[in-house]
Amino acid sequence: MHRVLILAVTAVVFILPGAAVAQAIVVDHTSLPLFEQIPDQYLQAARNLRVLFMDRSVGVNTHEALNCFTASSYGSSAVGCRRDYQFVDGAWQLILRFDADLAAGRVDPYIRFDPSPTRYNRDNWHFFLFHGSWDQMTSNFNSGLRNRAIPAQWHPTNEPVLIDPLDYDAVSFQFSYLNVESGSTINDFFTNRPGDFSDVHDLEREVASVLTAATPPRVFVYWT
Repeated sequence: MHRVLILAVTAVVFILPGAAVAQAIVVDHTSLPLFEQIPDQYLQAARNLRVLFMDRSVGVNTHEALNCFTASSYGSSAVGCRRDYQFVDGAWQLILRFDADLAAGRVDPYIRFDPSPTRYNRDNWHFFLFHGSWDQMTSNFNSGLRNRAIPAQWHPTNEPVLIDPLDYDAVSFQFSYLNVESGSTINDFFTNRPGDFSDVHDLEREVASVLTAATPPRVFVYWT
C-alpha cells in the first residue's frame, strides 16, 4: 500500500507548501513505518481537502486501497485488503487474514493496518476513470481545465461525467504504464507543439491560468 502512503503524505504537503519546497519532502517505500506517525492534525487537514485524482487500473487499485483504511475493523475490510500470499507445504497459496490473525500477530506488515471510518474518512477524495492515448488525455484535461468541464467516467459504472476542476482543492491525472509501453510517442509530451493542447507546455499554461490563478489557488499534482 505504499502508494496510499504517498497520497496521504502528499496531502500533508498541500497544507504546508512552503515547508515542502524548502525541505524537499521525499516519500517512497522506505517511508512505510512512518505512516502511523502522521499527526492527527495533518490527517484532519487531509480529510478536509477536496481531492480529485484520475487514472485507469492502477488508479482503481489506489482507490480501493484507500478504502481499506475506512473499514470499521480489520476483519470487515474488503477481501483484497487482507489477502496474503504465503509459501505453505511446498506451494504458494493465497491466505485470507482475519481479526484473530491480527490479534495473534500472524499478519505481515504489508497488509497490517488499523482502519477507522472517521480517522481515514475520504469522502472528499474523489477518483474517476480517465484514460486514452497520452495526447488525448492531455488534450482532454487541458481543454477541460479551460472550459471547467473535464470529461471522465464514474467508477465502477463507466458512466460519462464532466468535472469542474474548481470544485476541488487539489487536482491530478496520471498516465498509465500502457502510455509508456514500447513504441509509445510519449516523449513528444515534452515537445512544444503550439495550439494542440497536448504537451507539458500547454498543461503548465492551463494549470497556471485556471488552477493557480483561482481564488483560493488550487494545487496540481504531477505524478510520475
